[in-house]
Amino acid sequence: MMQPMYDLKILDDWIFYYKNCLTEPYKYINFLEELDNNKESYSNIEKWKDWISKNNSEILYGKKKNIKKILKTNNEKIDRKVLYISNSITSAIYMCAKNYFFHFPQDKFTFEIDSNFFINKYFTNTITGPRAGNSTNEKDYTFTALINLNDDYQNGEINFLNQKIKIKPEASSILIFPSNSSYIYESEPVIEKEKYMAVGKFYVKPLIEV
Repeated sequence: MMQPMYDLKILDDWIFYYKNCLTEPYKYINFLEELDNNKESYSNIEKWKDWISKNNSEILYGKKKNIKKILKTNNEKIDRKVLYISNSITSAIYMCAKNYFFHFPQDKFTFEIDSNFFINKYFTNTITGPRAGNSTNEKDYTFTALINLNDDYQNGEINFLNQKIKIKPEASSILIFPSNSSYIYESEPVIEKEKYMAVGKFYVKPLIEV
């Protein structure tokens, strides 16, 4: 599937904002909601589940679902929609990560996209609080990609606390930044309608010397 050419705005040395990364972003939302009502799709895209605070199980942020490694079902129509969602978002992350990768010496590092990602559906008037991604391998650099599927809501800006940068991402845009405590971010409460955002990761790894 062909991806549109992105527009890049550099917000910080390590915060890149890519626009026009997906075609028809609202189509993904429609497909996600359609698939949620069909059990045959759950092996690839799980049903919406409650997205709750890790510190307080009574605080509900919204809903979330994981996109897993794609397995074929016996329903061709479902398979097409699942592949459309998974391949389009993964390809968009790859396209932007490849550009972002030029932070690093090309002869010493390589990068790898995490094939698994999840999608958050933010309810109105909820505060998720500050958060930062974590790397499980000290030798690798981990980066977060926030893929924004809609922008027809009020408020809901992404706020990078240490950098004092606040932005309301457009639909079909991707924000990329390091997954560490220097880049803590939070999502401002959404007013009216729900906010859909996919969250992916990629890793920059040193090449193994032979």
